[in-house]
Parts: sequence; structure tokens; C-alpha cells
Amino acid sequence: AENFKPLIPDAVKGGDVLFVFKNNALDMHKYAKTAALAARAAHLQGKFWDFHDKLFDNMRVLKDDDTYTGIAAGLDLDAARFASDRASDAVVKRVEAESAIAFELEAKGTPSFFINGKKQVGWGSAQGLARMIDREKAAVEKLMAGGKSREDALKERITLNSEKPE
Repeated sequence: AENFKPLIPDAVKGGDVLFVFKNNALDMHKYAKTAALAARAAHLQGKFWDFHDKLFDNMRVLKDDDTYTGIAAGLDLDAARFASDRASDAVVKRVEAESAIAFELEAKGTPSFFINGKKQVGWGSAQGLARMIDREKAAVEKLMAGGKSREDALKERITLNSEKPE
């Protein structure tokens, strides 16, 4: 997670990149769902990214509830609300829906990135991810210079890059 912190704000600056995060609570990781529920509960108090980063910093000790409540306390989250939100039907359904999306997209690892439909599974490097983004931005700009609207250019790139174009 540390490697990508500088990249995301730079990439989003100017509105060139839309960054969307979805939980992918893989069954093979027995703590993935509890971590996703806790991160979603933190999101409801405006602390998703802070919580997310702490989860990755402490990923080897996610096995007990004390880890999540300790992170929440360290971020000054309302403890009662955090506990309630983690167990709420809305949070559970949201995490399950996001995992279903990841399954449908065949995002079989974490992290998985989709850059205009092109899948990248695994961390790779911040520089590699930045190059992929730059190539896609250039391809979209080229299509726009040829007369396509931004929306049509993006749709064309996504279709071209997708493993399963629709």
C-alpha cells in the first residue's frame, strides 16, 4: 500500500483518472471478509483510506477482533457505531455485492486493477501502474483528437482492453 500512496493523488489530480475501490473478500483468505466489513464501517465515519492503510500495515495480525477495534480506536472512530456498522445488514450486503462484482470480472487476486478494462492482478510497481495509466490516457486523447467524444473514446478503449468485450 505504501508504494501507491504518492501515485493515486497525482493520478487523480486534474480529473484525468477515476479511481474506484471495491472490496474483494476472497474466500481463500479467512480474514478478508472481516477486514472488508471493518474497512466499510470505517468508511461510514469518513476514515476508509486511513483504515485501509492500517489494515495493510498490520495484515499479519488480522486474526482477531482486537486488531480492528484497535485500529478504529487509533483513528478516533466512534467505537459503538463502528461495532454496529460492521455487523449491519447494509455493510454486509455491500461487501458481498462488491465481492460478487470482483468474481464476475474474474479479479482472482488482490489487488486487481482495471485500467480502461485492462486487468492487472498484483502489486506490480507504482511506476508500472503509472505507465499503464499514461498509455491509456494517450490512447483516449488520440481517439478524441480524431473526433470521438471522451465518452466514446473511453468506451472504445474499455471494449478493446476487456478480456470479455460486451
